[in-house]
Amino acid sequence: MRLIYVNQVDFTEKTGQGTHEKEIKRLLINDKSIEGIYVGQKPDKNHNLTNQTNIFLIPIKKNIFGYIAYQFRLFRILLRLIKQKDTIIFQRYSPTMLAPALISRLFKIPLITRTGPTIRNLKIYEKPNNHIFRFLLNILIRFNYHSSSYIVTVTKTVEDYVKEKYSMDAEKMKIIGNGFNPNTFFLKKNDSHSSDNQNDPLLVFAGSFHIDTGVDDLAEALSILSKKNEKQQLCILAGDGPTRSDIEKNMSKLDLNWRIIFPGRIEQKKLNDYLNRATLAVVPFNSMGLNQTGSAAVKVFEYLATGTPVLATRHDDHKFIEENNLGILCNPDDPEDMAEGILKIIDLSKNKNFDKERLADYAKQNGLWNNSYQKIKDLCKSALLGNIDDH
Repeated sequence: MRLIYVNQVDFTEKTGQGTHEKEIKRLLINDKSIEGIYVGQKPDKNHNLTNQTNIFLIPIKKNIFGYIAYQFRLFRILLRLIKQKDTIIFQRYSPTMLAPALISRLFKIPLITRTGPTIRNLKIYEKPNNHIFRFLLNILIRFNYHSSSYIVTVTKTVEDYVKEKYSMDAEKMKIIGNGFNPNTFFLKKNDSHSSDNQNDPLLVFAGSFHIDTGVDDLAEALSILSKKNEKQQLCILAGDGPTRSDIEKNMSKLDLNWRIIFPGRIEQKKLNDYLNRATLAVVPFNSMGLNQTGSAAVKVFEYLATGTPVLATRHDDHKFIEENNLGILCNPDDPEDMAEGILKIIDLSKNKNFDKERLADYAKQNGLWNNSYQKIKDLCKSALLGNIDDH
């Protein structure tokens, strides 16, 4: 099987997307059981990277003409790569993606599309969102989806949205969550957290600062706790996004005895160090994020891999946290309840209710990158078999 993986993401970015693409590229290229080919965006800051026999990197300019040029060059590359028998394309869909669907339609090459709630995300991620753009984008999305053998989403919430909005057959819908890299996030055997050490973080959040991620609720919860607890604590809210500056500004105006720092995007090695020393880590999605996207739980597994218990907002995607005693759930949009959840985990941790090795083992058993990659590969094989049967 020749598996061509197509995307439009810079895999060198210090983001969840960038990390995912970098790991997929590594697994795909090193997989000896198939012929894996990676086709993606050439990183802006690594111009020394060159194309290889199984890696094709296309430069992109972030404007409408740049995106069109990217699709034109992508089409030409795919045209050369599809000549071998048993070829399939797996695309990580982005709003301007068109070439893989055209290739699939014109040359009967099976296509699998991984997607999110594209239209919904326009507002959240501050993309163009006028009626004409939405109308044209919906046509493009529908063409891509209905050209695909399968549609992959990372949560049930997104699956239901795509299925209803674009009239997709239930049999075509598959859920494959992302995974974490065990070489990046792991439990350090010699590290031991001390609640009396003010250099060890009480709490860590790492993620994006958007209107749906609930970081403002977390900040308010920390403000509540700081006023109630005179003992100084260190809290780290890492990441970046449009809401970060306002949250940081508002926190700086409060007379808090806790140290709440906003280091921006940090190296994952440093994040792993912070997590190993923390009492808990937080996934604070608000109701907007949970209702529109759900939670793919990647961040949860990264936290657990370091042996750190998790406080997450209540949702079906987070049920496994309470069911397996991996942390505590709190109500979304409720800083008071979030503050109570933080205190519960602190008390339970003092009583050794969360065994670090057990949490890390759970992450390894359920959330590794390799598990997600294997599911993608199995689905590609299934699509190829279906394509043969159709002929």
